[in-house]
Amino acid sequence: MIEMKYFPDFMPGGIILDQGSYKGFNYFAVNYGPHPCAYVEIPRGHDLYGDEGSVHCISCHGGITYVGSGDNFYPYDGMEHWFIGWDYAHAFDYSGYHMLGSEYRSPYFNEKKWTTAEIVQECRDVIDQLVSEVKNNDSIPGQEQSNK
Repeated sequence: MIEMKYFPDFMPGGIILDQGSYKGFNYFAVNYGPHPCAYVEIPRGHDLYGDEGSVHCISCHGGITYVGSGDNFYPYDGMEHWFIGWDYAHAFDYSGYHMLGSEYRSPYFNEKKWTTAEIVQECRDVIDQLVSEVKNNDSIPGQEQSNK
């Protein structure tokens, strides 16, 4: 695990701070410079795989802001992947852009500097919700409960 450090410049591709697997789901914490992002891979066969509309029922910091293949941080391996993600660049979040001077400063005080451990914990919280959604698929918008 690499600790989150903020930088004023955006880093295309980012730096993977931590990656792992929890309850069968892969997760990634990525530093893009001014702010971190988090991603969870939805495995093929999961009720939410490829369902962009329903993933917004997942609660996380600032809400889901990314759905896609992960090609911005995940190396191409010839397989098809599908990720959900969220960022830590909201009101009251610290931004590396603040290092550029007062004109980039937020009007908010005591902005949150996220640690890698906090981001990983939120990945686990999201995965717990994904596991719960499968067990209780009647809570997934647009999904019918199966009588199997």
